[in-house]
Amino acid sequence: KVHIETVTQLEYLAIRAPEEIELCIERANEYGVAQEKKGEKIKEYGALYRKAITEGWHVAQAEKKAQKVIEVVQKEKIVKAEKIKKSQEQVEADLQKQKRQAVSDAFDALPDERKDELRAMYSDTLTDMTKAYFVKEGERGSMHKVNFLKFIEPLLNQE
Repeated sequence: KVHIETVTQLEYLAIRAPEEIELCIERANEYGVAQEKKGEKIKEYGALYRKAITEGWHVAQAEKKAQKVIEVVQKEKIVKAEKIKKSQEQVEADLQKQKRQAVSDAFDALPDERKDELRAMYSDTLTDMTKAYFVKEGERGSMHKVNFLKFIEPLLNQE
C-alpha cells in the first residue's frame, strides 16, 4: 500500500528473510483493511509495516495460510469422498436394477401355471388392502413390482 525506502528495506532484511517480510506486510495490510472496515483509519501504513516486521507477524500469517491450505485439502477430500460414494451408490443401483430385470425375465420365461402359483404365494403374504391392489394391478404395478421380485427371487433360485 505504500512505498518502502531502500534504506528501510535493507534494515528489514537484516531482521527477516524476504519471504517473512512479505508475509508480515500481507498480514499488516489485512489488519489495516479490517480496522478500516470497523471505521478506524490507519494513518501510517509504513509504521504498521514496521510493527508487523519487528514483532514477527509473519508467523501468524504463515499459520493462517497453512490453515487455509488444510481446509481446502479437507474440503477437496470431502468432495472426492462424496463423489466416490455417489458413484458407488449409482453402481449399486444399476446392479440392483439389472438383478431385478434378470428376475423379471426369469419370471416371464416360466410357464403360466408356475407364474400363477408364485402370484398366489405372494398374494397370501399381503394384507387385504394391498392384496386388492395386487389383484387389480398385478406384479407389474408400482406398489408391488419390487417386492414381488424380491419375494420370487429365492424361489426362482431353488429351481
